[in-house]
Amino acid sequence: MRRSDKKLDDREVVESLLIEEKIGRIGTCGPNGPMIKPVNFLYLNGDIYFHSSYEGEKMEHIKADPRVVFEIERDCRYLPAKNAPCEASFAYSCVIIRGRAELVEKPEEKIKIFTALMSKYQPEGGYGRFNEKMVKKTAVVKIVVESISGKTSPVK
Repeated sequence: MRRSDKKLDDREVVESLLIEEKIGRIGTCGPNGPMIKPVNFLYLNGDIYFHSSYEGEKMEHIKADPRVVFEIERDCRYLPAKNAPCEASFAYSCVIIRGRAELVEKPEEKIKIFTALMSKYQPEGGYGRFNEKMVKKTAVVKIVVESISGKTSPVK
């Protein structure tokens, strides 16, 4: 990282960001080049999980090359310039993960992830039970984290 003064190396803060944020972005690469897509996700036991259709560009990329990048950010705010245009900036915190994507195959593992995702996004419950058809037709992708870095630029 070029700006070591912006490095976010407090593991608890990084993990808190990953647990609390609602939307992440997964970057993949395929025959037509790189692509990035927003996903809702779960950070669990040091890895990232998200659900998807088995079809589509994102899954085609993952099947062809499981190397991925994943990113989240929080508190992005524009800080206007006071004197010179180059003084304008942004306040933010972000986490970038590099890893390998793999499909979760076992139905009981998929149900565990679906349940945890629903608990994150709908903690009040009321979403019913997962049926076999739903579990079978929906992909669960696990990003096995290989490296993780954080960066922050607080309001000055």
